[in-house]
Amino acid sequence: MASLEDPFDFTQPTQPFEEATQVTQDEPSLSGSHQKPIGKIVWKRGDQISDHDIYLDSPVVVGRHRSCHIQVTSTVSSNRHCTIAAIIEKESRDLLIVCEDLSSNGTFWNGKKIGKGKSVILTHGDVIEIKKGYYFTYLQLAKVRSGNSKEAANPIDTKYQITDTVLGKGTFAEIRLVYRKDTQQQLAVKVMEKRNFTANGTAGGGTNYIHEINLLRGIKHPNIVRVYDVAETARHVYIFMPLLRGGDLFDYIYENERIDEDEARFIIYQVLLALKYLHDANIAHRDLKPENTLLVKKSSYSQVMLTDFGMAKAAGQQELMKTMCGTFQYIAPEMISSGAKPGEAVKVGYTTAVDCWSLGVMTYAMVSGMLPFSDEDGNPQILFSQILSGVLDFSFPCWRTLSLGCQAFIRALLRIDPAKRMTVDKAFKHPWIAQDEARLAKLYAECIRSDGTTTEPTTPAADSPSATDGSPVSSRRKSRGNSSDSGDDASSTTAAAAAGAMGPPPAKRVRQLD
Repeated sequence: MASLEDPFDFTQPTQPFEEATQVTQDEPSLSGSHQKPIGKIVWKRGDQISDHDIYLDSPVVVGRHRSCHIQVTSTVSSNRHCTIAAIIEKESRDLLIVCEDLSSNGTFWNGKKIGKGKSVILTHGDVIEIKKGYYFTYLQLAKVRSGNSKEAANPIDTKYQITDTVLGKGTFAEIRLVYRKDTQQQLAVKVMEKRNFTANGTAGGGTNYIHEINLLRGIKHPNIVRVYDVAETARHVYIFMPLLRGGDLFDYIYENERIDEDEARFIIYQVLLALKYLHDANIAHRDLKPENTLLVKKSSYSQVMLTDFGMAKAAGQQELMKTMCGTFQYIAPEMISSGAKPGEAVKVGYTTAVDCWSLGVMTYAMVSGMLPFSDEDGNPQILFSQILSGVLDFSFPCWRTLSLGCQAFIRALLRIDPAKRMTVDKAFKHPWIAQDEARLAKLYAECIRSDGTTTEPTTPAADSPSATDGSPVSSRRKSRGNSSDSGDDASSTTAAAAAGAMGPPPAKRVRQLD
């Protein structure tokens, strides 16, 4: 058993340690049965230094149970205390080494508690501690992209260490791992090259980084990713925000094929809270989709956060938005600039109702694992024709296991006429939400307490807001039937509670920049 006199007294349960071999190649081998180790976990065992190699896609489990790869023979350890895994980031293809805390007792990274169900990205020399005095060190063997940005020295470097580890990529930006130098807190930073934008900050597709930053200053809501700090140099703009390791909702749907109806209802409830906050301030997101909905942790019933507000607009009564944007499968009929026939213009304005349509598409996708509208032939005009027709298919077998209330909720959101479409306020009163409102509110409060990322960094930095770019959705929809959109705006008289601690909305203070 480990003791405070010999704090490194760890044992490995089933196999003796093999002699470690140094990786000589610059990059780790990412496939094949003869991989070389990417890194090592090292600790002291009496007078001996012991280690365990880390390989790609072979998580190392640390804990008290004898089945663990590294057994900690002490009551301070949980049966499964933490895992360390080498993974390939899906979008950037970068190699990341991630430590996930599985213990209620706490796993500490460089002296800071990670938190059960949460994770950190490890770099060379990081110390993982089970309890004060019981720790091991991570050593990097293979070369992993990590280090300072290649941009010339600037004031940002005094406050942050921006690494080359890419967490995600979009058309006009990429997300990198960053450290606050004073606290060593891990954050994410959205890096945008100014050369991709016009003088007023607008890029192709309508994305406006100046507008995004301006719009989100002052926003504080548990279901909206908040910006901690904003900085710019001659060539780049940096937006600093929380590091969320749960991935996005699109991947969560794809990996699970579809989401259980009750969990989907909980996710929609959270998105409704965020949309109510925005819509009460006359702000439409305009690019609502699973890729722009992030999970705080990669597990069921997670807290979710909306992100990527580069296309958001103030939507006052006298100021209707008229620029088509958003991923095509999720855009509302009124956002389509051309109908089924090429060149046939549809000149209409649109309001916050566009987000309600997108929410309907998201709900359909979550519970069925399919999209209601798709361009399988690669012809956007076919997709636009489907959207403008509003034809929905509830004939697939999965719908037999789903409630009629769920179908009615989707139909009410996917009304062609935005004036007849269910609003956020009416969505809270719809039986599918209202009948479980008390339970959802309680579950939400518990989720925020346990999952909640702080709305402030360890040491408060600057203003607020945030975003990430998502990749275009690939349609997984099968053939369509001929069910028509005949749903009504069903609602109950039960008042919906907009639960959660949040600051006041920015309301009319938002300035239109473009």
